[in-house]
Amino acid sequence: RAAFALDQNPRDPVDAPHRLQQRPFRPPSEACLPSRGFASTQTHRTDDDPADPTMKRVSAAFSLALALAVLLLATTMFLGCSAEASEHSLRHLLDEGDNATDATMAAGAGAAGEDDDHDHDDHDDDHKDGDHDDHDDHDDDHDDHDDHDDDHDDDHDDHDDHDDHDHDHAHEKCACLSREQGWTLDCSSPDKVQDAVNFLEDQANDCGTKGNADCQQNFHILQAHHDYCPYDALPTGSEKVFHAYEDAHEDCWVQRQYDASLAPCPAFDCADKDALSKLNDDAQYLYKNCTGACDSDECAAAFQRILMAHDTCEEDDLPGVVETGLHDFEEVCETQICNTVADTYDLNAVECTA
Repeated sequence: RAAFALDQNPRDPVDAPHRLQQRPFRPPSEACLPSRGFASTQTHRTDDDPADPTMKRVSAAFSLALALAVLLLATTMFLGCSAEASEHSLRHLLDEGDNATDATMAAGAGAAGEDDDHDHDDHDDDHKDGDHDDHDDHDDDHDDHDDHDDDHDDDHDDHDDHDDHDHDHAHEKCACLSREQGWTLDCSSPDKVQDAVNFLEDQANDCGTKGNADCQQNFHILQAHHDYCPYDALPTGSEKVFHAYEDAHEDCWVQRQYDASLAPCPAFDCADKDALSKLNDDAQYLYKNCTGACDSDECAAAFQRILMAHDTCEEDDLPGVVETGLHDFEEVCETQICNTVADTYDLNAVECTA
């Protein structure tokens, strides 16, 4: 193509050979040839060029690095968002916990403040009187105790926390109650006990519920004679009535009367925790072996330990089975009853603090 300058019209094929023959050959001018500068800088690559695989590897490595960078960036952004969300959730939970704690502390502080305000005067009065057993109702009874030196009124609702509590038992003394309420603790007069039984049993008096002062007084009469007098001095059936109403009313404290015809009960150490625990075994033995008769030495010993502990130890220190066991077996084990006191208990000698 460089040897001929073809300017013929390609649409005129017939005249083409004639024109080729008439035109002489002219060498191409230098303007048509590549310049030296261009020739020296132009590079023609083929598939066999050794530099081509290297470039491919560099390109592939660059693409891989770019992909890894994009993946790392995406992972970092995801973890950052997750961490931020977790931190937000944790902060929210901590805030809720702090709010709940503050509310609980505020409620506790308020309750404590109310308790302190309510009990402050109670503790002051109680420490002055030397009574450390009960602080529940001193606010209501304070004026009543101040007036006891001048007059004993007919109000029987304020005796639960009376200052006449016995040193060894957290109940008011029956002897003091009898003086205040005008009845006599006399084992030779069962009629008074029977009247109390009849009052308690009268459905119109509703003595099965707490809060009735007349019911409480009649229960005290029955309970005091039950605890103080010999079993055979009580009216028939009074034992069952006593147990039917003992959960609904507060009892008073009185020692069992000394009986010269009875032997003393075996000594019992109320400070011995093992001995107190073994009272459960004694009760189990009674229920298993002594319900029909209480004549054996084992039945007698178990019953007498329960009787002695009941009459001489703090009620709060005793297993609950002592109270029920004594009442369930004091009839069948009547012949095994022994003296829990060494001398006659003189009711008239009992001191009552005004």
